[in-house]
Amino acid sequence: MRFTKETGLMQVLKYSSQRLARILTVPVTNGYRKLRRVLNPNGFTTRVMSDVRKGGKDLLTGKPQSLADYLSVGNYYVAKKLVFILAVLAFVLPVLYLKFLHPVIRANFLTVPMVVNSAEMTGYTGKVELLSAESGTVLYRGPLSEGRITGEGKLYDYEGRLVYQGGFLMEQYEGSGQSFWPNGNLQYVGGFSANRYEGRGVLYAEDGTLLYEGDFVNGLYEGEGTLYQNGAVLYQGAFKAGQMEGQGRLYAGDLVVYEGSFSGGAFEGSGREYDPVGGRLIYDGEYAAGKYQGQGKLFDADTGELIYEGGFYNGVYEGEGALYDPATGLPLYQGSFRAGRYDGEGVEYDENTGAVVYKGEFLLGAYHGEGTQYDPATGFVTAAGQYRNGLLAGTEGGAVPEGGGQTGTIPDTGGQTGTTPDTPGGGTEGGGTAVYLGPVTADGGVDFSALADMTPSEASSQFSGQPGSWTMADGSVLVYSDQTEGIGLAIRSDSAGNMVSVDVWNDAPVAGGAQVGMTQAALTAALGEAASSTQETMGEGRMISISQSNRYFGRLTNLSPESKVTVYTYQTDSGAVRAVFAAGTDQCLLLEVLP
Repeated sequence: MRFTKETGLMQVLKYSSQRLARILTVPVTNGYRKLRRVLNPNGFTTRVMSDVRKGGKDLLTGKPQSLADYLSVGNYYVAKKLVFILAVLAFVLPVLYLKFLHPVIRANFLTVPMVVNSAEMTGYTGKVELLSAESGTVLYRGPLSEGRITGEGKLYDYEGRLVYQGGFLMEQYEGSGQSFWPNGNLQYVGGFSANRYEGRGVLYAEDGTLLYEGDFVNGLYEGEGTLYQNGAVLYQGAFKAGQMEGQGRLYAGDLVVYEGSFSGGAFEGSGREYDPVGGRLIYDGEYAAGKYQGQGKLFDADTGELIYEGGFYNGVYEGEGALYDPATGLPLYQGSFRAGRYDGEGVEYDENTGAVVYKGEFLLGAYHGEGTQYDPATGFVTAAGQYRNGLLAGTEGGAVPEGGGQTGTIPDTGGQTGTTPDTPGGGTEGGGTAVYLGPVTADGGVDFSALADMTPSEASSQFSGQPGSWTMADGSVLVYSDQTEGIGLAIRSDSAGNMVSVDVWNDAPVAGGAQVGMTQAALTAALGEAASSTQETMGEGRMISISQSNRYFGRLTNLSPESKVTVYTYQTDSGAVRAVFAAGTDQCLLLEVLP
């Protein structure tokens, strides 16, 4: 450094002190760097490997030349080169293990315990046991990838119970896996995506019974699958967004009760319906929102004979159609219908001979408008002209001409709602215009207890219109249904003609305010504690009423006459009432008022 006149004493001292400091610190800095090179595993490994390669080369290219190249061990001599190589390996192998082999072994074969969400998890890759910070309970056992739960592992709850085992991706269920109920039973086995059921899978109830097997999309039934109830097949076919959609089959026990098209869980489009007792075809045609709508054929469940062929709307006859006597096959009426009654142009036939008895216009079941009546035996005209409400013009106040017009004997189609057939077996439909004429309660409703105390024929006489009628080995059932009148009940009698019960299957209140559809706890609140509960078999007679109940409430139940049910008996001021529950459900399907 050159000094000029302007250079001051302080500058000289400052520069000199900096030079002195560098001179003094150079040995320390160089020593530190040398020490780092010595201690650096990479450098050490490199030097050792260099020495090993050199020693190995010397060992291979040269042999010991004298005793000075050996070490004496007792009566044996060991080459100094071999001792050197072994010594080097004793240092090198641990370094190689720690640097290369141990991380691989740890990640793939050793399970490292660590607290969940701890700093130790951050960026870690390998097998772990993630522990609860509070109790030390194992919450997860499996691999981490850069600190995230990814791979095949097991998830546990804070009680140590297995929740899930299978594939994970970033803490979410992904790929194949199994989930479990808290009691340890399988809940689901199959595919997952983002924590939801996806692909092919099997779903179980908490008690282990099978619920569904088939395809899932986004956690819902979608694609082809089979739905179960109480371990029996309820539905088999297509699903979309968790509901029956497309072609499928609905079952009652082992019998198919419907096969055809579904939409939104209800019958929609073309389908065929069968009675759940005998399995005989009862309807073949079109549906809308679960009800007969469009063109269809209705059959008698007992004989298989055609009852009606033509148009339907909202479950009743509508448009052009033909009505037949199922016992004889003879026509009863052919022409226009409205709201289930003869309406418009039509022809009425004698039920015994099939001969024409009236041809002309109708209005809601009565002769109304231009028409002609005929003698069914001879075919001669007996009356002709303008009719009004069943009376020929000029005869008002007098007798109704013979035949008088159809007044409510059309078989009732019931308004199917997409669960079980309207004709449960062994009978004919009826009651579409049923009107109750018997005793009533204080609020004006049907007095079911009073009906139950009558004989079956006496109880039947309290209604106008024709009932649905079934005859079975253990008795008979008469069904009265007219939802416009709020009537939905069945009169059951045994084989000796004695009253068994009056079954209420619609939402009409029974003594104490009990209704079909209530839970057992709600019924107890309405009627008091049950006097008894029994396990019984459904039976054919009860199955007819249950089928009506299912239809009315739009429920899906896979029940057959052999199904087991729980029956609770309540004692009320008006008499005894039984409530019927299907196994595994807590919704009353039927109320039976006892005599």
